[in-house]
Amino acid sequence: MNVSIHLTAHSSDLVFDAIEKFAAIDFESYVLTDSNGNTQLRVPSNVIFFVDNSEIDEVGYWVSLVKNGVAQYTIVSSDEAYDVAASQLATTLTNKTGVTFTYKTSAYQNDVSGKKIILGKAPNKIIADTSFLTYRGLLSIDRGMSIHVTGHTEESALAAIERFASLNYSLFATTNEQGKINVSMPDTVLFFVDNNQSYVNTSPTILGRDLSEYKIVVSKNMTAAEKFLLKDILEKIGDNTGYVMSYITDAKAESEYEIVFGNTDRAGSQSLYAELGEGEIIIRSIDGRIYIAYDNYLVADNAAAEFHKLYLNDTATSIDLKKTPDYSSYAIEKPEDTDVRVMTSNIICAGDSYSKQQYEGVYGISWQERVDIQGEAILLYLPDFVGLQEMQEGYTYGMALMHTELLKKVGSEYSFVTYDGMAENTYWNPILYRHTVWQIEAKDTMYPGNFDDHMHRWQWAIFSKIDDPSQKYIILNLHYPTSRNQANQQAAADIVNAKIRELKALYPNVPIFVTGDFNAAKTTITFQKTVANTDLVTSFDLTTNRNTIASIDHILVPTDLASVLSYRVIVDQYIALISEHRPAFADISLKS
Repeated sequence: MNVSIHLTAHSSDLVFDAIEKFAAIDFESYVLTDSNGNTQLRVPSNVIFFVDNSEIDEVGYWVSLVKNGVAQYTIVSSDEAYDVAASQLATTLTNKTGVTFTYKTSAYQNDVSGKKIILGKAPNKIIADTSFLTYRGLLSIDRGMSIHVTGHTEESALAAIERFASLNYSLFATTNEQGKINVSMPDTVLFFVDNNQSYVNTSPTILGRDLSEYKIVVSKNMTAAEKFLLKDILEKIGDNTGYVMSYITDAKAESEYEIVFGNTDRAGSQSLYAELGEGEIIIRSIDGRIYIAYDNYLVADNAAAEFHKLYLNDTATSIDLKKTPDYSSYAIEKPEDTDVRVMTSNIICAGDSYSKQQYEGVYGISWQERVDIQGEAILLYLPDFVGLQEMQEGYTYGMALMHTELLKKVGSEYSFVTYDGMAENTYWNPILYRHTVWQIEAKDTMYPGNFDDHMHRWQWAIFSKIDDPSQKYIILNLHYPTSRNQANQQAAADIVNAKIRELKALYPNVPIFVTGDFNAAKTTITFQKTVANTDLVTSFDLTTNRNTIASIDHILVPTDLASVLSYRVIVDQYIALISEHRPAFADISLKS
């Protein structure tokens, strides 16, 4: 007959307590020796078998965090997003219990054995089942040998960690006869679930059907910008409703209820895009499915906003919306009395190692897509002049296709100012102008200082208005070396300053606007050298009608001849994909 003794408890922590209690039995006192010298161990059943409910209260069980002055858990970050929180929690628990808690960052999470307090939502694996959580829900949960503190999103996971850290651990700290600290906490205190019911619509429907019954469908050939759009849509659904929705691509078979975003292989998508006009969005229901089409990245936000209205206030039996969005939120409308709009934008050289690592590696966006988004922005804001920097596919002559790609998008309205003796696709810092409105009267190329290379060849040009040749402007576009080389940067500033003063002397009544990536803030020596003995001031300082802080990209305006009515840095999420710089533009009025 096989006989076993089972040592167990409700939780893994208490199993260890049972084992310790079993090991603490005074077995030596039950050793018997017979007349032949043989020993037997005979322990009474009431000693060897026990039930101990002393640490179980009426509603649950207790978890031992510290025993005999030793922390029973190691704090572990599941992702680098929670590394700082892991360090802070270790400090908090140490301070509250008087016992040192250690932690491991995500890089070393696999090095930890034994009991763990695992923080956060690991991006590539599920540690705890969070399927029952709403979008902003958070929890602390017992997972046997580990405690998992997390939430559905990074934000809610950090909120869960903050709540876990705020618990009153010192209230449950005791000292045993040996002076060792013990901390045991009831499960009802240590573990929590908060599903945050403060959502706009907790029972969302579209066309009378629960939103959760729909599948979101996107193209299997999504661009990087569309991936960002999808991410924002899913986040907004979660923030509005608490629903955690996923998506499939059009490679999957068609289902009965779908919400189809963008230009997919679905027949409904194809029909919408066949009729989609410039700058338009269309949202239409067809046979229980909802299709959402948009002409470009910059109207996609508006299409998404219209979609969110559907489930927040569902009263429709069918949907058929076709519109050209109002772009007032983008400040596209020029203020009254605007005479000229000037833009500057550094798109970041496509062949640069940083560009390849950041944009292609992290964002998954090609230089072709970045140029396409830049073109969308230009057509949306319709500046008269654009000073572009780093318009090059690589650092070698002849490699560039960025110019060709950009003109595919904007060529009906814009042209480049040519560099004499150079092929168009080798212009690093070209001026783009609206050839439907302006004509070139004179132009030249600058070769500043001792760094005469294609990256630092700059342009200036005089433009007159086609229907009013008396209205003239000078645009000078530059790209200073990085601040790592102050000598070269300041030498370049001296050359630019001399050219500005020369042009002002030759054309005293023609406003000069200087655009570019200065790689220098307005407080630097480089900037001060550029504007010395001129009336040029950065646009940011000439208006309170602005939307951001000053930067290293500038549009200089002569205060003796012009006023700035508004200054905007384009902070749209899709524009953020094209460059670490952001396009900026100034709306300018001439002084009479």
